[in-house]
Amino acid sequence: ASVLSLPFNIEKGKKHEVVVTQEPAGVVPGVLFVVQPKIAMTDLGGNVIEEDSDTIVTAQIFQQSSTALKGTGRSLSLINGKTSFSGLWVNLAADCMQLEFRAVGRITGYSKPFNILPLSP
Repeated sequence: ASVLSLPFNIEKGKKHEVVVTQEPAGVVPGVLFVVQPKIAMTDLGGNVIEEDSDTIVTAQIFQQSSTALKGTGRSLSLINGKTSFSGLWVNLAADCMQLEFRAVGRITGYSKPFNILPLSP
């Protein structure tokens, strides 16, 4: 036997979390990341908040000097709930580093850990 419910609406939740949608890659000191990170703002259900074109997201290296991450555009406004970083690079070599993406009043997002290898001589 089938049972029908009354109609109901499914709505997006409150702006909630910065999510990394493209991980940084090809990271060596003094050189632009080969693959620059992309992020999105999602609600509690993991839906991209497409109407968010106001929130500013700032990238930095997690638990390191704020001066380790270089480049223009470390703080970007979302456009339709997403943004793509470009021009990012670092000035140090290290193992198990992460990028941190912060937006005021939102849950901070983190890249997966990666190694920053020194350039070969």
